[in-house]
Amino acid sequence: MVVGVVVAVSRVSAHDAAPVVAASCDATSLGAAFSSGLVLQSVLQYACDNGWAYVWANIGSGPTEVSVTEVLRFNGSSGAWKFARRHDVCKPSILPRDIYLKGCFSN
Repeated sequence: MVVGVVVAVSRVSAHDAAPVVAASCDATSLGAAFSSGLVLQSVLQYACDNGWAYVWANIGSGPTEVSVTEVLRFNGSSGAWKFARRHDVCKPSILPRDIYLKGCFSN
């Protein structure tokens, strides 16, 4: 009886953790996250892994143009990439290794 309860709980946890929809990993899809008031000039580098991504990009224009690094999480409900708070997610226990190393240790 106890075994049945443990199996049922682990199935629910595993199901909740899996991405629901496959995320498109390209500069256009990732760059769409910047549409909330940030003027995206270019995506310089990016990578995706299991619903997480990092993006190195230039935003702003002219003298206010800067390079930024962002960590993003794919939202299966909306089908879009959203900014993740690096303070909350930049932990090796949360992010895939490449996303953690390239997305968490710069500006």
